Amino acid sequence: MEPEKLERLLEILSTIKVNQFIYPGMLIRNLNLSMNDIYKILENIRRLGSISVYYEVYCNSCHEFTGIGYETINKIPEYSECEHCGKELNLLKDIVVIYKVTQDE
Repeated sequence: MEPEKLERLLEILSTIKVNQFIYPGMLIRNLNLSMNDIYKILENIRRLGSISVYYEVYCNSCHEFTGIGYETINKIPEYSECEHCGKELNLLKDIVVIYKVTQDE
């Protein structure tokens, strides 16, 4: 990773507190990196124990998140409807992997 992008990543991550979520899309936009690269970076951070994988339901019709992170896919309700547009959500297609900060560095 280019030094200026690494510096920007560290700057962004320093603003995210314990129990807050990290959305890969936000990092993609801010760092101009590919989704694959961002997920590799986040998985490396996860292995260090500072963040955990969570899942969030995302409506592909109106492009809104539910705002609720789930620790496992099994904890996501079987039926879910978008509170913004009313569309029935497909829990296999409308899930996004996000990360939750579990400890300060």
